[in-house]
Amino acid sequence: MTEQNIAKKILEKIKQANLKPKPKWQFTLFDILPWFLFTLAVLIGSLATSIIILMTRTNDWDLYGRMGRFFFLKTIPYFWIIILILFLVLAYINFNKTKGGYRYQFYIIILASVIISVVLGVLFYNLGFSENLEFRMQKQVPFYRNVIMGHMMKPQKMMWSNPEEGFLAGQVISITDNYDFIFKDFETNQWHIIATEDSYIHPFRLETDMKLRLLGQKIAEELFEAQEIRPLTAPWMMLEDDVYNLNNLMKENTSDLRIIR
Repeated sequence: MTEQNIAKKILEKIKQANLKPKPKWQFTLFDILPWFLFTLAVLIGSLATSIIILMTRTNDWDLYGRMGRFFFLKTIPYFWIIILILFLVLAYINFNKTKGGYRYQFYIIILASVIISVVLGVLFYNLGFSENLEFRMQKQVPFYRNVIMGHMMKPQKMMWSNPEEGFLAGQVISITDNYDFIFKDFETNQWHIIATEDSYIHPFRLETDMKLRLLGQKIAEELFEAQEIRPLTAPWMMLEDDVYNLNNLMKENTSDLRIIR
């Protein structure tokens, strides 16, 4: 069979099946879509990285010796680490579908995605995106607040609800003066707190309803001497009935509050 006959038969089949060539925009879309999905996966991975940085930096590393051997293993942000890994894999899959993407080895694509995610993650963290995203998710996504963060918050709450060992966290109820106030802990127990000027390792203006972490010693029943007072800034340390808005606290205390990290 000659080439001319073969071509003729092919044309006849095309006419019979009423086949039409795909428009150019479809080919363009198929070229752009993998790049778009790759970029989206890397951006989400970067946001996950920024929240991992936030949670890691607010994990009270300076108190490591007082928290028990496996405390930090219990508070590692596993959820966001899994999200990061998932979107790194998706980034690889989509990059592999781009023109020429198949030429690059697996480890090169993953390494490049990790580097981009870390660089952007640090940038997002420094711009405050991680704090905003974390607090919005706790406020607007009940599953994330109650299940994911509830699991992570449990060991933190247990540790900071141990006045016998010098740990106390909760909310200011009323203030006598800046060094004498009434405090409600996570268990809704009320405490009379006495402090000194040196207790505020990062000075800020004490206000009613403010959330704090206290390091010190229990002097008597419902009486606690605070040797060190810290704003309650860690994202997993929220009171269950109130998602703490860090941005509002910073606006209210702009002149003298410096967030501990």
